[in-house]
Amino acid sequence: MRPHLIITIISTLFISSCGESKEISTSKLQDRNGVFFEVGSQTPFTGVAIQYFTNKQVHHKTQYKDGKRDGYFERWYSNGMQEYALYYKGGEFNGNYKQWYKNGALAIEAEFVAGKIITEKVWSKEALLLSDLVALDENGDKLNHPYKELKCVLDIKNNMVWDVSHLHGDYSKAESHLLIQNKNKTCGWNDWRIPTTREFFDGQGIPNSTTHKEFSSNFFGDKGEYWTSTPSKKYSDTHAGHSSQYKEYSENIDKKTYSNYIMYARSTSN
Repeated sequence: MRPHLIITIISTLFISSCGESKEISTSKLQDRNGVFFEVGSQTPFTGVAIQYFTNKQVHHKTQYKDGKRDGYFERWYSNGMQEYALYYKGGEFNGNYKQWYKNGALAIEAEFVAGKIITEKVWSKEALLLSDLVALDENGDKLNHPYKELKCVLDIKNNMVWDVSHLHGDYSKAESHLLIQNKNKTCGWNDWRIPTTREFFDGQGIPNSTTHKEFSSNFFGDKGEYWTSTPSKKYSDTHAGHSSQYKEYSENIDKKTYSNYIMYARSTSN
């Protein structure tokens, strides 16, 4: 057998064994209790699902394996600029996540492990760093194990650490809670306190759909209003629109009439 025939046969066998990834329209997928199937099939889908804009440009594409998102997910704006790039493993975010503004500027870069967010940086359209957060475990170490839980958040930009594991709304018990928290050294520290209004505002680095800013929902969730340890009136002009996110700490307020949350914090510059 001539050499070029051997090469041809080997190449053919290789292609046949590997196969090409099946591509279908996203509209042809069915979600059956969290497992994706091609319409009319009883076998969990493995391949790539694609959706297009009306101008035939790709809107997004997702890799699947055995009915779960597994591999890359990419999405584009109608102008052809990329909007998202992230990875799944077994249906969960895993690895690097990136999101861009429509002008091509990087908006978010994050890291996930088994569906849990570990780090997140957020920029404005003008490339100004708005937020730089790291998830911490009960020992104050970076959360990099899928079986450990988020307890605290390191706010690198503002030199703060936030306790997201002991939120409560009873201000009358704040001091007793702090004593216990500091005695137990939550995340390894014993200098927790109620944050000042200034610290609270600085921590709200993420613009939302209005003129307001807020904490990253990936780390802090959405709990509504919080208590701060200093009056907020002095910042009312420079932080207009934030009143729904906090209640000032003042002797003139009956704290029992509010059900605001308390989120303890500490400064890393101590």
